[in-house]
Amino acid sequence: MNIENLPDGYFNEGDIEAYRKLVSDLDTDGKMLEVGSYKGRSLCSCSDIINANDITVYVVDNFVGAEAFPGDCPDQKELCKEFFKNMTEFSLGVMLSRGNSVEKAEDFKNGCLDLIFIDASHKKEDVIADIRAWLPKLKIGGVIAGHDYKRPDGTQGWDSVKEAVDQELPGSTLMTGSVWMYRKDHE
Repeated sequence: MNIENLPDGYFNEGDIEAYRKLVSDLDTDGKMLEVGSYKGRSLCSCSDIINANDITVYVVDNFVGAEAFPGDCPDQKELCKEFFKNMTEFSLGVMLSRGNSVEKAEDFKNGCLDLIFIDASHKKEDVIADIRAWLPKLKIGGVIAGHDYKRPDGTQGWDSVKEAVDQELPGSTLMTGSVWMYRKDHE
């Protein structure tokens, strides 16, 4: 994967390595959800795996952009157009549900997803709300993961994301980059 060809975004090489590992661990015909996609860099970084394994991809995003980087918040319609342009360029067919991530969780049946990746708002209360809303939608044995967990060396990630994940999912694992993951082993 040549990262120079990927859309703009906040996913670095370590994040891409971790996400590709998570996606490659899915069974053929698996179902994954990304909460917060921005311009689609993370999904595009796994497009070859997704397409080769017929993985169904759901996306929930309000297309407000990254609140921490106000200069990177284009018009919602333009951001959504750019997202779909990137999906087309990387031959990704995704099912988009546009709106508030917690509210959109109600549209999914419990236990229907193999992988959930959270990279929406980084406010502690919002990360907690996303984990609580989406964890029931995950199959037993599935993985909930996300981006921007504060690394012990402080080089990347957000304290608020780390605090929320540690509170809600004790025993989660930090992968490469700032990607965290947790395997659901019971209801």
